[in-house]
Amino acid sequence: MIYVLLNTRFVKSFVIGNKNDFNDAAAAIFDAVTRPNRRIAAIKKIEQQDVQLVHNMRQGLVGNHTALVNQIRGMVSERGIIIPQEINRVRAQLRLILEGAENDLTVLSREVFPISIKT
Repeated sequence: MIYVLLNTRFVKSFVIGNKNDFNDAAAAIFDAVTRPNRRIAAIKKIEQQDVQLVHNMRQGLVGNHTALVNQIRGMVSERGIIIPQEINRVRAQLRLILEGAENDLTVLSREVFPISIKT
């Protein structure tokens, strides 16, 4: 048995109509495989998959970090405190905001924000 890895972008073009059930998918795959000029995707080695795994995990963590910083900026802006976008500015100003008594932050919010972003 010979295994062929096809790029999904090119198999999608063999689907007839707007269907997405198993039979239509199998027919599209069969049509794509039997074509003489099919585009085959290279099979990745384990090491390449590991590198891709590390990059994908890092990209996800960076996205989560950015989302958290933006969430904190949004929450403090609801209380009239504006923080610039850069992460180092958020860390520095959040520390000053939490220590300052002249803002409208409650005791609970002063306890939650330091947990949200580690310095």
